[in-house]
Amino acid sequence: MKIAVLSDLHIFDGTLSAGTSGPSYLSTASIGLKNSTNPLSSLHELIEKQKLQVDYLVCPGDIADKASPNALQVGWSKLNDLVGRLSAKQLIATNGNHDIDSRLKESEFDAKGVIQSLDPNFPLLDLAASNSYWARNYVIQEKDGCRFLLINSAAYHGYSKEGEPPEYLHGRVSRWTVNAIARELEKCAVRDINIAIFHHHPLHHAGITYEDNSQMQGGDSLLEALAESKRGPWIIIHGHKHIPRLLYAGGGANPPLIFGAGSFSATLVGEIAQTKNQFYIVELENHAGKDGLTLCGHVQTWDWAPAAGWTPAILNSAMCARAGFGHRGPVEPIVQQIKDFMSKNSRIKLDRTAFDNEGFKKAVPALRYVLPRDFPDLEVALTSQNLNIIRDGSGEIIEIGLKDIP
Repeated sequence: MKIAVLSDLHIFDGTLSAGTSGPSYLSTASIGLKNSTNPLSSLHELIEKQKLQVDYLVCPGDIADKASPNALQVGWSKLNDLVGRLSAKQLIATNGNHDIDSRLKESEFDAKGVIQSLDPNFPLLDLAASNSYWARNYVIQEKDGCRFLLINSAAYHGYSKEGEPPEYLHGRVSRWTVNAIARELEKCAVRDINIAIFHHHPLHHAGITYEDNSQMQGGDSLLEALAESKRGPWIIIHGHKHIPRLLYAGGGANPPLIFGAGSFSATLVGEIAQTKNQFYIVELENHAGKDGLTLCGHVQTWDWAPAAGWTPAILNSAMCARAGFGHRGPVEPIVQQIKDFMSKNSRIKLDRTAFDNEGFKKAVPALRYVLPRDFPDLEVALTSQNLNIIRDGSGEIIEIGLKDIP
C-alpha cells in the first residue's frame, strides 16, 4: 500500500505586499498560479514527471491558517483535486488547530461551523462517517484490508475553563474517547495494517528545544490502548510541529510507529527553519512476523524550495530521501548476517546492485528497514567488524565493504 502525506499547508486568505512574507507559500490568491514559488504547482509537476500513484492521500490537518473560511474551502478543494492527479482511491484527512475557529473570530459560539460546512464533506466524503467523527471525536474506517482510525485532537478547541490555559494551546484525546476506541476495536478483526491519523503529536517532540506544551494530552493512554488492542501493528501519522520525525513509541514488544510529518508549505522560521517543506509517500508492507518483522516499509521524501521545486530530500534533512522502518531489534544480528552472506558469496564488497539481489534480500531482510536514527549504531557495529558503510547524498546505503588495511 502507498499513501501520500502532506500536512500543515497553512493556506492564508489574500495576497502579500512585495518584500513581505506570510505564514505560508500558499495563499488563496497564489494557490492556482503556476510559478516557482508555488509548492502545489511544483507538486503537480513532480506527480506528472515521475508518474506518482498512491492508494490513499492523507492530510493530518492545518489546511488553512487561523481558520480562514475562504482558505479552508480553497485548500480542501485543492486536496480533493490531488486525489485524481495521484490516482488515489480516497482523501483521508483530520483537522488541525488552525482549521478550528478556536478564538471565535467567525462565530460567537460555533468553533467547528466552517469546517463542518465544507463541500465535499470533511473529513470523509461519506456523510455518516463524517458525522461520527464530529459526534464521537473519532471514526474507524475499514479499507482494502487496512484499518484507518481518524481522531479529532482539537475536539475541545473553542472551550475554556476559568483559571486554566485555553484548550486551543494543546491537543487532547479524552479518556472517554480512548475507552470508546478500545471497545470498538475489540469488535474488529485483526488487520495487517492499522493507521491512526490525527494532528497533534501524542508524545513530547524531542526535536524541539524550546518549551512546548502543545502535544496531545492523553496521547500516551491512546498509544497504550492501540498497542494493547492486539488488532495488528499500528502506524501513527500526525503533523503540527513542522519538524518531521520517525520513531517507535516506547513500551511493549510491538509499539506503534510514529511518523510526524513536516509542513508542506508553511513558512519555516526560527527553530523550525532547520528543516524543509516536505512531501511524502509512505510504502507499507506486512511481513506477518517472518524474519522477526511485522509492519515495515519506507518513507520517500521530497524537499521543496522556491525556484528549485521538489527534489529528493538530502541526507541532512530532518527526513532523508528514503527512510526505512520496521526493524525493532539490535543492529548486531544484521551485521552478522551481512558478514555471513559476504563470506558465503566470496565477496569483499556489496554495492547497490547487490542489495537488490534476491539472495541478499533473503539473507539480510532487516537491513532495508532500519530507522535512520539507528544508522549511527549500525555504522559503529559494522566498523567494529572491519566493515565500512557508504551512503549517498540522500542517505541510502550504496556500498558495504572491508575497511582498507594499511
